[in-house]
Amino acid sequence: RMVFSYTQMSMASLLLNPNPASVLIVGLGGGTLPMALRDLLPNARIDTVEIDEAVVRVAKEYFGYREDEYNSNTALAALVENLQRTDLNPMEESRALVRIQSEFNFSQEQMASELGKSRSSIANMIRLCNLETDVQKHLECGDIDLGHAKCLLAISGEEQSSACRDVIELGLTVRQTEQLIKKILTGENNQKLRSPSRSEDDPAILEIQQDIESSIDLSTKIISKGEGGRLIIDYECTHDLERVASKLKATPAN
Repeated sequence: RMVFSYTQMSMASLLLNPNPASVLIVGLGGGTLPMALRDLLPNARIDTVEIDEAVVRVAKEYFGYREDEYNSNTALAALVENLQRTDLNPMEESRALVRIQSEFNFSQEQMASELGKSRSSIANMIRLCNLETDVQKHLECGDIDLGHAKCLLAISGEEQSSACRDVIELGLTVRQTEQLIKKILTGENNQKLRSPSRSEDDPAILEIQQDIESSIDLSTKIISKGEGGRLIIDYECTHDLERVASKLKATPAN
């Protein structure tokens, strides 16, 4: 008995087209729907999009799902199509490539051919998964660029995390990041990189920073760079951000 609306609607669609040449099913479930359609439509090609290999294994082991030349799971095709999107961030692309490599036993050469990219490009993207977890998050959020991430791969552990924080706090370019990494590797940079004008040594800047923190009740940091600099405010939710915006709007300009 078909109790799920999705299954009922799928079967009802046969009333509109009783002899389809091909059927696309999104989500394998237990695999019973494609197998039922296989019995009803022996000459049709049935493709199922299920990107979770665990679901496919359970369907095969417990629900009698099987694949043949007319009945296949297009998980690989779905992953490849997803990689063609232009809005993927580097970490999403890296994780998808690692998944294709591990679950489908694709070599880097095969992935390069399938995606129309160079093998070195594929290799570089896969390596991003070797970044420290916090660095991956910064890359995913756009705090650092792909070029910064490639530079940071030359080091690891706390050194990598610390260097990443320097890149963000000091607004380093990719070229400056390369120089920083080179100093770390050669032992020339034993102390954490600081900006030319150290805000933590300037009492006036510290006083302003503390005034801002007291006013908005959020952790704040001022980083001086010559005559200018950056003001960094850490917030935990959009409510905090809206509160800061309201205070700024309510404060008259001097």
